[in-house]
Amino acid sequence: MTRCKFTKWVIGLACASVTVFADKVVVLASQNAAIKTEEPASNYNGMVYFQVCNFNEFGSAPIGGMILAKFNLNIYSGWVAVADGSFSNGINWAVEGGYYGCHPVLSNWSAGTVTWQNFIGPTDGSYTNVIGPKMSQIGPTPADSWLQQPPYGWTVSQSVIQAWLDNPGRCYGIALVPIEPGNDNNQCFAMLAMNWEPRQQPKLVIDVIVPEPTVGLGALALLLAGRRRG
Repeated sequence: MTRCKFTKWVIGLACASVTVFADKVVVLASQNAAIKTEEPASNYNGMVYFQVCNFNEFGSAPIGGMILAKFNLNIYSGWVAVADGSFSNGINWAVEGGYYGCHPVLSNWSAGTVTWQNFIGPTDGSYTNVIGPKMSQIGPTPADSWLQQPPYGWTVSQSVIQAWLDNPGRCYGIALVPIEPGNDNNQCFAMLAMNWEPRQQPKLVIDVIVPEPTVGLGALALLLAGRRRG
């Protein structure tokens, strides 16, 4: 986790003001994995594989698989998201096209055990019950490589981030899902095990604020209550 930027906000309350700071934080995925319809019983734990490739459509399956990333936001519980955030992940060996949508994950999973079979079920069935609405999409270009291209950043909705901050225990993370079935999804995605190239690892970037000091709000409330009684 890296803190990068602070922006000062002033909130006026009656005759007093409370200073808070917008804090841009980068949260490395606590877990990540890939699941594939071509190998529905296989587990691709991001702590074991430094990259996972080829999410092309297979057989009668609607898509070739998903890339999953989960985040531990407990330290930011109760904070306030002030803007959309982003999810970044390095991509290599891209062909032009192969768009991927960014979705919130709705069901819990574990990187060490998750497979297409145990998370979603039959390869020719629906997968939309485990993900929320698409928040953004990106299509790589042919020139992308680990060393030449900065990681892509998918937009993550402010409302989704806020729901995670309100209840970090229900932050099941992000799924990158191929949009166009076919043979354009043969990209390789960087996983957590790519620790020698940290900028390519999956991570969440968010802008959050917390009142500072919070004691001032309580004191102000007591003061106002005392004046009303008087």
